[in-house]
Amino acid sequence: MAVGFASQLLPLFKYRARTITITADNDRFVFTEGGGNLTATVEQGTWTYGELAWKVKVALEAAGAGNYTVSYSYSARTFTLTKSAGTFTLDVGAVADDLLPSLGFSADQSGALTYTGSAVPSLTTVTCTARIRDPQMKPMSQLDVFRADSGRRESCQYGTIERLTFRLEFETVAVAQAIYDMWDKAAKFGDSIDFYPDSTDGTNYVTVYWDAPEFPGRQTPRGLYRLWEFDFVLEIAVPAAGTHTLRDFVDRRPTS
Repeated sequence: MAVGFASQLLPLFKYRARTITITADNDRFVFTEGGGNLTATVEQGTWTYGELAWKVKVALEAAGAGNYTVSYSYSARTFTLTKSAGTFTLDVGAVADDLLPSLGFSADQSGALTYTGSAVPSLTTVTCTARIRDPQMKPMSQLDVFRADSGRRESCQYGTIERLTFRLEFETVAVAQAIYDMWDKAAKFGDSIDFYPDSTDGTNYVTVYWDAPEFPGRQTPRGLYRLWEFDFVLEIAVPAAGTHTLRDFVDRRPTS
């Protein structure tokens, strides 16, 4: 079944970045091991949060005398810093280029040998300025069909895939860059994205995976300078999350 309308809605996406970029603006933090202040300097670069945990461990052990374990939980989205013996402190805001808030620490930590920060990263929002064009509903059955020696046709269904496809045309450079970041920091890793068909409605959405092994953006071929278009293939997450189902997209203005 296919529905091909030009939507009146401006869509919105929300995602959590899988990577973080460490620069001179956020590469240091201050800690102590019972004496004076020590400054850990983390290697600059773009890292996944798991890789950043290792970089923080290396920085702690290079600046201090203790042995540390640093881990990142992708399910809880939290960093945990542990000293093998004895307590240590974390001094939030002691330097202008403090990394600790990016690790989930908003206040000083003291008196323990292990600390777990709050969940990071927060959601990143991408609000589009172009309307959805030509949305297509594409439910597909996962079906194996075979014919027995007797000639009887038999089949085995083991699930369905529900896809929503559409095009965004005439997007601005700023939104195109934000969409690139969403692909680069989440979609290419297979991470889920929350899709809101109406950017003015913050309650109705569906969680999807963006099926894009390569970045699908291109400058429009219609002679319009610095405008971009994108073909989206969104696979609805299983188990379903959010308030919308694929069936809701029969309507140009879906409601839950």
